[in-house]
Amino acid sequence: MDNQNEHPLITVVMSSSNPLGKKYPKDEKYSPGVLYSGVFQVYTIPTMIGLYQLIKQLTKYQVLILGIPKNGLISGNIVSSKNNIIANAITRTKEHIGWDPLGLFFLLVDIDFGDIPNFILNTAKEVLDFLISLDPELARCGILILPSSSQKFNTQKKSWHVYIKCSNVNDMTVKVYSETLQSICWNKGLGIIKFSKVGSMLVRQVFDMAVFSPERIVVESCFSDDENVVFHEIEPLIQEGIARELYE
Repeated sequence: MDNQNEHPLITVVMSSSNPLGKKYPKDEKYSPGVLYSGVFQVYTIPTMIGLYQLIKQLTKYQVLILGIPKNGLISGNIVSSKNNIIANAITRTKEHIGWDPLGLFFLLVDIDFGDIPNFILNTAKEVLDFLISLDPELARCGILILPSSSQKFNTQKKSWHVYIKCSNVNDMTVKVYSETLQSICWNKGLGIIKFSKVGSMLVRQVFDMAVFSPERIVVESCFSDDENVVFHEIEPLIQEGIARELYE
């Protein structure tokens, strides 16, 4: 794949059997983003509005992966690591999916305020202003801010997905950048320690640290089996700009 660092890459995965999108009202028997087998397609995304248009067209059988296949293919079969029965298929693991050192990528900041009392961002503009307060360089960068599917189902649920165009993306620079954002949140009093049922400490802030990984599935589509359910249209914030260069 010859991207030559011109535009970011992103991978769309389509399940060949079960839906992957989030289902509302929530069904305890259904888990979103559970991939058994399907196909992948790598896309080059020249603009942030192009990323928005791609996401808007995703069906309930499709999800995003921020990284790309390490084998250089732009399309093919993909399976879960426990279901590797298709010839020449890649698995959704770090063994097969990673960051291309020659390309640009989108990092996802998954903002959810459930763990931080009395802190909420009601609009996409408030989200952008908050992120710029953490990292002033983001004022010049390509950014897409979308309401989460849960907010489209229930507008009182103020959670957001933020895609940031970044360069010099690799495991080390992503780790440093995400941990830096985490530290700044804690310095602003926006962090908390929770305890799991088994007594282990859980470090929490206003965004999810688990999504900073190339093989992680990002679920954007949502659906319902109830014809009376209405999903609300909430305007995205689209900011065209340069890539945020990451450093070790």
